[in-house]
Amino acid sequence: MRKLFVFAALICAVLQGCVSTSFSDLQPISQTDIYKVIAEVKRQISVYSAYQNSSLDYVAVVAKSRTKVCGNGMLGFDIVSVKMELLSTSEGTAGVGASLGPGPIGGGATAGGSVGASQVTTDSQTLLIQEEVSSSSKAVPYASDMLERAPMAKAMVNLWSAALQSGDDASDICLRLKKGSADANIFKMSITVVKDVNGKVSIGLAPVALAANGEFKGTTGNTITVKFEPHDFSLPTPPRPRPCPPKDTSPRCQQHFDPA
Repeated sequence: MRKLFVFAALICAVLQGCVSTSFSDLQPISQTDIYKVIAEVKRQISVYSAYQNSSLDYVAVVAKSRTKVCGNGMLGFDIVSVKMELLSTSEGTAGVGASLGPGPIGGGATAGGSVGASQVTTDSQTLLIQEEVSSSSKAVPYASDMLERAPMAKAMVNLWSAALQSGDDASDICLRLKKGSADANIFKMSITVVKDVNGKVSIGLAPVALAANGEFKGTTGNTITVKFEPHDFSLPTPPRPRPCPPKDTSPRCQQHFDPA
């Protein structure tokens, strides 16, 4: 593993600038825009879920399943939780709707430094949110252009496609994704957050860099980590929850109420 870290560091040193280690790349998100970022993360994860449940994938995986060198091709990744690590600031919160470039979202002066140092702003906070993922009461149909507007979902689809292809590789052993692992089966993405002149927030993928302790860190200060489990094709698709009427005080609606 140490060789991997050293190799990655050497690549960036040779290419010069493939990953910035300057804190000028940090993107503090104004506190008034945090909810927009959370909503956009939710939308992009929803695109991945819609893709899974369309005729393009879980149905297609079953239809095309066959004996491979390893396994039968019945492989899928179900996202079970999403962790958001967001750098927030109260600076610039009055500028809602202002055109913002690739710098800090909401303003705030930054001081240069190396990865692992600290940022200098009037104020900054790290917001850590851990969310479970479950089906909503209404399915969203998948459309062919949805992945192009959801880079996080597209990254997960690419990971899935690569895993499916690996079953054809000649080998003396086979690997199986372990279910129920507490510290594995995670996909960490560094994100960039940009707000347009109309106040709409968009999220893209950003570079990562090596911190002083050898850990990969997002250069913007904002990362999304999804945890997934292997899909169990032997089980039927569970029914979606029924929507709860506004004044329904039954235990089912009270226990599962979630405004997000």
